[in-house]
Amino acid sequence: MPTTRGFSLPEVVIALGVLALLLAAAAPSFRGLLLEARMTTAVNELVHTAHLAHQAAQAHDRDIVVCRSTDGEQCAPPGNWAAGWMVFVNRDRDDPPVADPGEPVLHASSAH
Repeated sequence: MPTTRGFSLPEVVIALGVLALLLAAAAPSFRGLLLEARMTTAVNELVHTAHLAHQAAQAHDRDIVVCRSTDGEQCAPPGNWAAGWMVFVNRDRDDPPVADPGEPVLHASSAH
């Protein structure tokens, strides 16, 4: 008597149904993990930026500015920092700070 290998159609349908149920139950947990990972990344980058600004201020003995920026080249008006930020040496100490030509941008962060 020949033996058959494989699965029958009802077995495949039941297995796919069970898999779909497991994935549907796990999806909210994965979404939460993804959001938490994104938040952790943004916080770590902001902390890194603060350390960079502190070290640069000591090394250059100048004013270092951390400001909200949407393009990484100029400070943006007040708003949501999720759009990004930048760090630059404010040699002329203008207020409000403006990244003028010759004032190096030390770091720019894009939107999160």
